[in-house]
Amino acid sequence: MKPVTLHVLSLTAAFAALACGESPDPTLRPTTGGTGGGGAAGVAGVGASGGTGGGGTGGGVGATGGVAGAAGSGGSGGSGAAPGFPTYPAVQYPTENPRTLEKELLGKVLFWEEQLSSDDTVACGTCHQGRAGGADPRSFQDGAIHPGPDGVLHTADDRRGGQGIRRCVQAGPVITYQNDPVFGSAPQVTRRKPASYLDAMFSRDLFWDGRARGQFVDPDNGQVAIASGGALESQVLGPLLAREEMACDNRTLSAVHTKLAASQPLALARDIPASMKAFIASYPTYPEMFQAAFGTPEINTRRIAFAIASHERTLTSNRTPWDRWNAGEANALTPRQVRGFQLFMVEGRCALCHQPPLFTDSGFPGIALEGDFHQLGFVAVDPAFDRGREEVTGEAHQRGAVKTPSLRNVGLREAGGLLHTGAGHGADLMAVMLAYQAPPNLTDNVDPLVTPLALTTEEIEAIIDFMRAGLTDPRAQAELPPFDRPKLGSEP
Repeated sequence: MKPVTLHVLSLTAAFAALACGESPDPTLRPTTGGTGGGGAAGVAGVGASGGTGGGGTGGGVGATGGVAGAAGSGGSGGSGAAPGFPTYPAVQYPTENPRTLEKELLGKVLFWEEQLSSDDTVACGTCHQGRAGGADPRSFQDGAIHPGPDGVLHTADDRRGGQGIRRCVQAGPVITYQNDPVFGSAPQVTRRKPASYLDAMFSRDLFWDGRARGQFVDPDNGQVAIASGGALESQVLGPLLAREEMACDNRTLSAVHTKLAASQPLALARDIPASMKAFIASYPTYPEMFQAAFGTPEINTRRIAFAIASHERTLTSNRTPWDRWNAGEANALTPRQVRGFQLFMVEGRCALCHQPPLFTDSGFPGIALEGDFHQLGFVAVDPAFDRGREEVTGEAHQRGAVKTPSLRNVGLREAGGLLHTGAGHGADLMAVMLAYQAPPNLTDNVDPLVTPLALTTEEIEAIIDFMRAGLTDPRAQAELPPFDRPKLGSEP
């Protein structure tokens, strides 16, 4: 496994210094004022402890989250300085797919269109919703269990995945359902839990194994449609033909185009948001919508991908309590959450892979090409079932490695399980933290960054409080714009 480079070098040095009892880079941990003097000013957002003095008042809470100094009898302790972490970046658009409002609205309609699936039961938004942190809100259900490598339900290696359509074949408009060897007549379930689609525009490659690459090749003609930065466009195509997600076994992309051209937009949905309803009223058919977005009424795969990706680039969850705190709002995080963030950055070693402001190592410039895929050793690997990143690269050292997810809105995903399995050591945030505390090392190629922690229960709970509450965008949780959506026909 190739280690992450550049962005984690200073953190690695800090951890090494801690292990040797030395003082690490002060930008990476809270500082403490010396005896008899004022506490040092907090650096890089984690504030400072005021020193114990000999005659006056101890340090106070910093304006943007510094930790209060102890009351003393000397000079005043220092205030926490402004956090100073990088802020949420601006969204970049590929030159080949520039931003337009018409494409964004068409993409939003398509994202919530159940008629994009073979049997009208699954939309992109069925498995990806803001209220579930960008993942599948149904993952906690019994019907979302995949039997795992042994092929037997209700055994130790079960996984939680996304529920797709029932197994089927199609001849013209006629769909014939079939019994699947694993799921019978029930909806099929993916072998991996659906990843979040929020903030995904910053990733170089998408899906847990990174098979959706930044170079987008138009499958209709085999030509490169986006040279780089098109991972969102690439990932749109996967579910459309995946039999366990949206497609009958023999589906083709031309069949998708033909069906869409004859479908009434969002005919199966209800409670459609006003902006989408107005767009449909102005362009009541899909050919008319595509003409508004692209200049002609032709429906093809590239245009479907360009539109949905344009919508997904609007889904920036950049109003979390952490973002507000990092911008200078001192009380946006509670003292316990500030403490949790301190631990997250240093003793918990979380920031080795989950770096602010996106809380992932995916897409950062300067990181080694494969630096954002890691094998944690939390899941035993059956090569016949899931080889992770190795399935894309063919590199044996990447067997079982998966993409680092952003921790933004992780608290909203927790109910359906975490990691790519949604079960076992990924059952919830506490299970994940305990696995890092005492790594199970279930594979022989565990990333060297995974080493035992020495956190107390209180420290683990503080980190979890920070992740669960401090990284949740309330707009996503409440399904407010840009995370608003229609109710699907498959929903009660």
